[in-house]
Amino acid sequence: PNDKYTFLGLVEYMRIDANVMELLTPSPRAANVFSYCGTSSITEFTPIDIEDYVYPTLGNTPKKLHHEPEDYPYLDLPLNSHISFEEKLEIALEMAKCVAAMHGYTDGVMVNVDIQLGQFFRGKDGKIKLVDFNRAEAMFYDTKKEEYCKWRNGMSPDGTLRAPEENVDAGLSEQLDVFSLGNVFYSVLTGASVWEGYGLAECMRKIIEGETMPIDTIFYETFSSEVLAQAIELCWTYDAEERPTIFEIVRFLEQAIESNTRNPDGGTLEERLARGEQFDLYG
Repeated sequence: PNDKYTFLGLVEYMRIDANVMELLTPSPRAANVFSYCGTSSITEFTPIDIEDYVYPTLGNTPKKLHHEPEDYPYLDLPLNSHISFEEKLEIALEMAKCVAAMHGYTDGVMVNVDIQLGQFFRGKDGKIKLVDFNRAEAMFYDTKKEEYCKWRNGMSPDGTLRAPEENVDAGLSEQLDVFSLGNVFYSVLTGASVWEGYGLAECMRKIIEGETMPIDTIFYETFSSEVLAQAIELCWTYDAEERPTIFEIVRFLEQAIESNTRNPDGGTLEERLARGEQFDLYG
């Protein structure tokens, strides 16, 4: 039974959420769970909401400013200029490590299936963590084919933050999290929400047809912003089989931060590659 008084329909979601948090206890990139019962759980305190930090606000109200698609050519991007591009790159790397903790879980791949900006909080230890796992899937492994089995979730009622394969009820893998992480990176980079102001039907059509949000040329003018823009484009690779893994995204961001630390005036990504610097995804 499921009714507005008992919320029994949420019990299974809470069970999944708590159990995944328990499995990820060794990782500092997932909120720790101490106990749960029914529809309640006691978890690690994570005081800083990254969504509130990333988005511009109205006064002291933690509510992002809303824009229509026709507004974007006239916006003074980035909207969240209170965060430097270097810090944004660090934030993106921490987020990628959160997803990597699930995909690289010791006993098999776990998929979050709901990666969005509101799932990331910073804990008292200073690390960004994932805090929501109630749609997570543990992937089955086919020992004969020696590969993980894909699964289907059915059509999403609102696929605006989903990967293309989720919006056509195709076979799914952990790569859907990588696509959704690109949406999160877009918000970190620009201060705007992906597909903000678009109607559901139009948005779904664009995603299914492989269209992505344009990234303003201003974000290709400095190395740190350019790298994050490139990471977004890599995450948004349409074909899940061609899409970089989360571990490749993590390494790309790590290499970029290492390069910028060594030589903050080293020029663009193209210039650094021309000088022989190593970025595995461009090898």
